[in-house]
Amino acid sequence: MFCYVKQTDECTFILTSQYLHWSLFINILLHLIQLPSPQRVLFLSSLHHLIPLPTLNQLNYPLFSFHSHLPQQINQPSSGCLSSLLCLPITQLMMLFSSILNERRIIIQSNSAQKISEFIVSLLEIFSPLKWQHLLVPFLPIKYTELTETPTPFIIGVDPSIMEIIDLFDIIVFVDIDKGIIKSTDSTIIKSDYELIPSKWINSITNTLKPIYSHSETIDDKNIIIKKAFNELMNCFIKDIEIRIRSMIETNTEYNVKEFYKDYFFLGEERKFIEMFSKTAAFDQFVLETEQKYKSEGIKLKRKPSLLSWFNKEELIDVDNATLITPTKENQQLFNLL
Repeated sequence: MFCYVKQTDECTFILTSQYLHWSLFINILLHLIQLPSPQRVLFLSSLHHLIPLPTLNQLNYPLFSFHSHLPQQINQPSSGCLSSLLCLPITQLMMLFSSILNERRIIIQSNSAQKISEFIVSLLEIFSPLKWQHLLVPFLPIKYTELTETPTPFIIGVDPSIMEIIDLFDIIVFVDIDKGIIKSTDSTIIKSDYELIPSKWINSITNTLKPIYSHSETIDDKNIIIKKAFNELMNCFIKDIEIRIRSMIETNTEYNVKEFYKDYFFLGEERKFIEMFSKTAAFDQFVLETEQKYKSEGIKLKRKPSLLSWFNKEELIDVDNATLITPTKENQQLFNLL
């Protein structure tokens, strides 16, 4: 959320978005200051439909030109602080990313509130197009330390002094961005999360990011490289999943999304990862948003009622023939072999 209060006009501008339009919001607010009141209303009313949503295939692109002319082109979606993630060595960064995918309880500490905020915003950006569905506190005031005792997943930023009064509960992943380390109350949990990510994905992103730790690229160049690297990693499973869902919907094939992901199209390391990922709230939200998107495009859905439910234990998949086997029903074709 960005806010600007102009006392002379007794008005307040508040811009909110679930996307990371930092530079966009700053430019809009600075532009609004210079406009007379009637033009402000027209300007703001035009924003909702003209701002394109970020996609997996576009990192930065120009938005639009207004009749009032912005001082320069605005690019989105980027926080502009992705290079803050480089405070962690590449292996530790990927361990933290895997903990986020597994929806762990994560505490991030630093002596600088600004560093914590930028770091957490950057984590959310590389997590896109998925969205963190749980408690998120960029910087925790000392009087709200009881929030760290909640049993549900969270990402919370804290000052190191608060660590002395936090009561540890269950499994927590700790990240010290000043020292560049990650650890956990359970020494095995970070490693097990990390090992769920297919090794070829890890190798690919490591080869992309490793050079910028030692080379003298500009901050902007580092931000672009980091964004592209994680964008490609997310494409390894998100884009393929979305394409296959749409294909089944357009051919009017009955499907159950979690069965579809879990039992057929991913083998080996990818299958283990998808089995984990399909249990997360981020996955459920992605499925719902994908369905809503196709509905808005006028595509009719034909699916089983159990869209977000697991298999009935009596049902098994015959992978070779791509059929659903039940003791009480004849085998029915689930999908065509590709």
